Amino acid sequence: MLFFGHVGLSLGAGKLVERLQRRIDFLFLGIGAIFPDADKLVSIGLGIGGRAFFHTAVFAIAITVVALASRTVFMRSFALGVWLHLLFDTIWTFPQTLFWPFLGTFSAETFHIDAAMQNAFLDPFILTTEVLGFAIVLLLVYKEKLYKKQ
Repeated sequence: MLFFGHVGLSLGAGKLVERLQRRIDFLFLGIGAIFPDADKLVSIGLGIGGRAFFHTAVFAIAITVVALASRTVFMRSFALGVWLHLLFDTIWTFPQTLFWPFLGTFSAETFHIDAAMQNAFLDPFILTTEVLGFAIVLLLVYKEKLYKKQ
């Protein structure tokens, strides 16, 4: 899943959570939803693969503990975004990464931006989630009138 899949689907999930009378900071939800992919940049430099520390349960739990301790809406929203990222990445299919350091080092998968962009147009799952995520972002911009100056 790429940018709009993660952000759009997470914002859509955030709207559902908001209906349960929970306050959501949608900016930090969106940042949390894409943040774990920052480790792709770091891991490429270190040569350890595409998904690393920010895709682990250790990181998600640590962020959740900080969010619960801080009792702030923006941190809870960020933590929710991180968990949604892991969910949408189906990270449980990469147990070596999810349960790092308990199962050893990170997997040897590598991330190539050119292959990821090509897959965005060839892989039906990625294409579908990107289109759906983009549609959700557009819908929220329209419904919340984010295009108007305040």
